[in-house]
Amino acid sequence: FFSGMSALDVGGIPCLIREIYYAPPCPQEVAALFEVALTYHNTSHYEASVSTYLAAQDLWERELTGEYAESELPTPSPLPTEATIFLRLAMGSVFESAGVDEQALSQYLDAKNLALGQLPPKHPFIATVNSAIGTVYAHLAQFDLAADHFLKALDLREQVLGPKHVD
Repeated sequence: FFSGMSALDVGGIPCLIREIYYAPPCPQEVAALFEVALTYHNTSHYEASVSTYLAAQDLWERELTGEYAESELPTPSPLPTEATIFLRLAMGSVFESAGVDEQALSQYLDAKNLALGQLPPKHPFIATVNSAIGTVYAHLAQFDLAADHFLKALDLREQVLGPKHVD
């Protein structure tokens, strides 16, 4: 119906619609922490939200590996790739809401690196990550970079879901 028209052509104001991130299947205690983190995020308690996401990650990792001693050496996370990407996206979204775009971008770029390195080339998370990166670049007034990432997300979604899908 509005093919080839911009939001301005139909009397609208362009706006960004942010992605919704759904947690992957996880232990019930971890899911409860995700809900708390989301509530903190939605009520502008950003530090508490990030801390709760990190606590959820720690709890989930301990459930997968058993109790472990703190180590000075970094160890790879035992979480499934999709879970780690979800956590990066969720925390990036918190930073984005808090107006800390550089930290949001860092989380999103970490998610992108994980997705590109460990997921199939047409995995939907790759589109989601590109969209998230695009929103931060738009906030930073880097509109060419934003458009590049939005178009990558759109192209992948059209390839995977078809051009008429709601996403």
